[in-house]
Amino acid sequence: MVPLALESHQILIAIYSGMFALGFLAVAGLSLVDLLEVLTLRRLGARALARIRRAAPVAALFGLASLLLLTAAQMPEPFEDGYGHWLVAANLAATGHLHDPLFGMEDTWLPGYQVLAAAVLHLFGLWQIGALKAVSALLGIATAASVYGLAPNVRQARLAVGLLVLNPVFLFTSGS
Repeated sequence: MVPLALESHQILIAIYSGMFALGFLAVAGLSLVDLLEVLTLRRLGARALARIRRAAPVAALFGLASLLLLTAAQMPEPFEDGYGHWLVAANLAATGHLHDPLFGMEDTWLPGYQVLAAAVLHLFGLWQIGALKAVSALLGIATAASVYGLAPNVRQARLAVGLLVLNPVFLFTSGS
């Protein structure tokens, strides 16, 4: 209802519908959490529930990172070559040569990324920049997971990933 109301420029209906949707999602989410707690206690015991509770902040943090990256991927490109050398990757997928077909320059910028991007473009089509954005969002999440794993303790890991996720450079370089 919300997208339809926004498309029709009915802001109040969108807000009203959005409040209902958020309420229903909150009730559904809390019900799911309660169900998982009951099932966990029945099957695995109290230690498993404690592990889930310890992992919940990490899951929420990575959920936030995913949401922000996907949101950033939907934004228009802010730079001239805003999508990480798409032309070079598309040329690699089409011809097997790693160079810029317009200017003839050899590209040495992250050749591993170019190979991955060329494979994605080869699978999904040369013009599927959305697929590249999804792969870049996944690479951003992998970066956040690596930062989390390299931190010396949980407190510093959460702080580092939180700062990484809230950094606009991370959003625009990983998500778009």
